[in-house]
Amino acid sequence: MLLVVVGAVVLLVLAGAGSAVFLTARSGGVAKDVVDDYYRALEERRFDDAYGSLCAEVRADQSREAFTSAAEARLPSSHEMTGELRVNGLPWKTTGTVGVSVSYADGTTQARMVSMLREDGDWLICEPSV
Repeated sequence: MLLVVVGAVVLLVLAGAGSAVFLTARSGGVAKDVVDDYYRALEERRFDDAYGSLCAEVRADQSREAFTSAAEARLPSSHEMTGELRVNGLPWKTTGTVGVSVSYADGTTQARMVSMLREDGDWLICEPSV
């Protein structure tokens, strides 16, 4: 009987690990799309769309007007996705980072690891800087 219980627990753990790997792989593409869309919105001066990609914590700390002002002061001209999603955390608070290289209108380029947070099933950008 004990062997059956142990076997069932092992099976459940392996099934959960397989599901986590599948969901993480699937989430990686979605998270990268969020970052890609965010920088594209900034490049196209669609600041409301970019602001909507931010997590609640960042939006609470930075008004839409302050965000727009900061974005206009250092406007990205192009970007290139450079990394996959790296996931950290627990199911009830999943965070991650995505690599991107951002070129700005002033001619500078910056390699960044964009912090992400999964809120209500959606990946959002969770850092205040542009």
